[in-house]
Amino acid sequence: MFTPTSFHTQSLTLSPTATDTALTMTQLTTCIFDPKPSAYSTGIYSFMVPGPTPDVLVCQFGGETLGELKAQGKVSPEAFLCPWEEASAHSRDLARERLCKGPQRITEQRWWELLEVLFPARWEQQVGGNKDHEVFMMPECITSTLYTFGVRIGEEYFTINEDYDIPASRLIEACMKVQ
Repeated sequence: MFTPTSFHTQSLTLSPTATDTALTMTQLTTCIFDPKPSAYSTGIYSFMVPGPTPDVLVCQFGGETLGELKAQGKVSPEAFLCPWEEASAHSRDLARERLCKGPQRITEQRWWELLEVLFPARWEQQVGGNKDHEVFMMPECITSTLYTFGVRIGEEYFTINEDYDIPASRLIEACMKVQ
């Protein structure tokens, strides 16, 4: 569950009880975070910019306040204002929760489709002795740090969504637990 925290940024001061009409801002550091479930959303809705008067923040795209966005159903009642750094951390956590479900078995045909659709990144192969596996990363991210990896262990094939910097050995270990 995501909850807003008190913070101070430049001339902007918010608390969990602050309203969206009693705020000022000197730079683009505040955004709306909405933890509502969505297949594609990772929670960050929009940056807020100064509105018609200096004490009102509005959405950078439509010019609505947070209260108006909630009333129109564009964001959930749980949406809140927070600094970019906090929203970014919430977004990463939400993305991991929604997208990282562990290794998923795939067919050999699907493996080759993933391998050949774009030039693979971080492609590692170990064949010989008691090792026969390969791992590659799809070069396009799912979110800022999450990528899809293809893992082959012998004649078994998997995909797994993980952080871009996870070692191949950890991906192989995770897939071996599924075997």
